[in-house]
Amino acid sequence: GDWEEVNDFSEKVLCRTTKESYLYGRVCITLAACYFIQGEIDSFRKQINELNDFHIRPYRYWYTVYRALLHVLENENDEAIQLIKIIKPEVDHSFQEQILSFMYSIESWAYFQKSKYAPSKQKAQKNEWKTMALESANIAFKMLDSEGGGFPLDFKMVFPLMILSEIFFDCYSLETIQQSQNDILNHILSLKPRFKAFQNVYPIGIPPYCLLSGRVHFIRKQNTQGVTKWKQGEGMANSLKFRFVHAKLQFELGKQSVNIKQRDEILSEAQGTATKIGAAGLSEDIVYWNLMNSETK
Repeated sequence: GDWEEVNDFSEKVLCRTTKESYLYGRVCITLAACYFIQGEIDSFRKQINELNDFHIRPYRYWYTVYRALLHVLENENDEAIQLIKIIKPEVDHSFQEQILSFMYSIESWAYFQKSKYAPSKQKAQKNEWKTMALESANIAFKMLDSEGGGFPLDFKMVFPLMILSEIFFDCYSLETIQQSQNDILNHILSLKPRFKAFQNVYPIGIPPYCLLSGRVHFIRKQNTQGVTKWKQGEGMANSLKFRFVHAKLQFELGKQSVNIKQRDEILSEAQGTATKIGAAGLSEDIVYWNLMNSETK
């Protein structure tokens, strides 16, 4: 739908709703998710601060989880892990699958980024963080299916789905042991039907599903189909203003472009989006890839 309309309507509801009520908290967490998807990070930060003084438990958890999500986006992984550590004992006993899957997927993303960006000489530490990332990802993955064949159909669940597909794919790409690769690929393939069910209800799931689906095509050496899927997702991400996924799809398409001028243009646009939304890790990935693959003039 029209994000401006959604944002405007949500703001009006908040103005007419008593603070500290369940409705106020629910609208806050929904509006925050909308802002994050749009890449409106300042508005996202302002919105989650609205939850800061809430004493109703689910919303205190959401506040902390959203704060952790912001830290991970900005590649401040230790801060994210510390926040999750504070609420984990409480949330683990809350039986709220949505928050649990969200929490563990963010924790996984934080550990994975620590592993990914640590110096290569810290090999043992990098492996340990990667193992911890996969352990958290596996817990989040199980939570997505905890309701028997599905997961709560709430549009915020696009985040754990998106994060897990990123982590599993990156782990697959970095893994050198065939058996481990096969295990991770099975997780990637198991995410597809969950994404499929989700996108049938929420169109916002289509761009990250196309990103995942295109990558599966590439794993299977079906490169043409992969590019086609990414182009479909890129167009949809652009029209839905799903900024982070749009930048990821542009990055993948840019890497595949044989036309140097076109490649540089696409990667430059992806870099600009990543910088604008504060996605420090993605921005670093694009810069590093460009550095390694640019032709010497």
